[in-house]
Amino acid sequence: MKNLDDLKTSLQQINELKSLLGLSVSEMPSQHFFQIGKNYLIQTVTHYYLGELKSVGNQELVLGNASWVSDTGRYSDFVKGSISDSNVEIEPILQDTIIGRGALVSAVIWNSSLPKEVK
Repeated sequence: MKNLDDLKTSLQQINELKSLLGLSVSEMPSQHFFQIGKNYLIQTVTHYYLGELKSVGNQELVLGNASWVSDTGRYSDFVKGSISDSNVEIEPILQDTIIGRGALVSAVIWNSSLPKEVK
């Protein structure tokens, strides 16, 4: 039971610190390694997205000029920017797309131009 008591104490300390700072969890500063303005290939628990990172919130990412990628073909080639594989399927959304950070699996900087047409 000592571990459970330690966990309860730690959670109480975190809540006290939040209270002292006057911050709720949703208002706490967002820390991340993303670079605003860069293009990213984002993998979520269900889909892939391509787009220009416009902003990073505490719980979401906003991609501009976004596309939904339903099939990357050979992933290692796709990450290098190769979309010529016959298995690659991309559907441009052509508007801002909000992605929940809780669904994020991985993110890779996309060094190629963003697709503008269905592939």
